Amino acid sequence: GKLGNLGTDHPQAYEAYLKGRYHWNQFTPDSLPTASVQFQKAVSLDPNFALAHVGVADFYIWANIYGLIPSMESYRMAESAVNRALEIDDRLGEAYATLGLIKQNQFGWQESENLYPKAIELSPNYPNVYEWYSAVLVGSGKIEKGLKQLARAEELDPLSLRTKTLVAWTKYHAHE
Repeated sequence: GKLGNLGTDHPQAYEAYLKGRYHWNQFTPDSLPTASVQFQKAVSLDPNFALAHVGVADFYIWANIYGLIPSMESYRMAESAVNRALEIDDRLGEAYATLGLIKQNQFGWQESENLYPKAIELSPNYPNVYEWYSAVLVGSGKIEKGLKQLARAEELDPLSLRTKTLVAWTKYHAHE
């Protein structure tokens, strides 16, 4: 059986994935390449580990945001990885969340606004989806709805410095 229904029965692949998430969550230009190495290791140890493919996609999105990889290439690679994750498991909310972020960063606001609720339905305890959904809502003038999403992200991950920063930033822009 899969490791507690985590999508892999390969302990080293799962460990590499967790290390990847740890480094990815640091959100620094230095930590991202380390995250990428760990996500790639997880994928090579278990090519059918869907979450590891989502990690690869998340790396490419943020590598573009930090200017490590040009936009066209990063989004092509991110979409390829997230599509592979969805081929493996089309009920993986994290994959729909990442696809939403890709569309959002390519100015596909409506498409991303439609993907996030599906991601939330499938993975209601994934804090990142609430952060990303919030950004789309706030960006389209739905401030209260956006702040509610951020509050949920904060509930799910109360120690996240990134979430606290986003809450402050969003409230500042909402003149609160």
